Amino acid sequence: MISNQLGQTLKKHKEYIGETTNNVAEYRALISGLELARTYKPEGLELFVDSELVFCQLRGVYRVKSKHLLPLYRRASKLMAMTPNCELRLVPREENTEADKLAGQAIKEEKRAKALREKAGSARKTLPEGGSP
Repeated sequence: MISNQLGQTLKKHKEYIGETTNNVAEYRALISGLELARTYKPEGLELFVDSELVFCQLRGVYRVKSKHLLPLYRRASKLMAMTPNCELRLVPREENTEADKLAGQAIKEEKRAKALREKAGSARKTLPEGGSP
């Protein structure tokens, strides 16, 4: 979610990224947010994360030990370096409810779409070979 300095929401974004770890999801959300925010050409940016691991890795407190996180870490670091006055803030998960809500919506929408695809697939299987009833 992207908001201006007055707290007004400029853009909400959600996407289904499949089953993955919380840290991968946090990095992916951060990268998406940075990429979207750049389109507004901000003079400064405050980023809120609720993953202590991601926060500490990006602040240089922890090393990135997991090989699958390294490309995400590098991309996020590069985008942050390219963004003027970029500040990273660690917030309690309870204060990040809007992000959790958007993630939940993306998961629900994917489940609905999957159910529709499966239903359409089973309907196609019941048609005779010519494709019409």
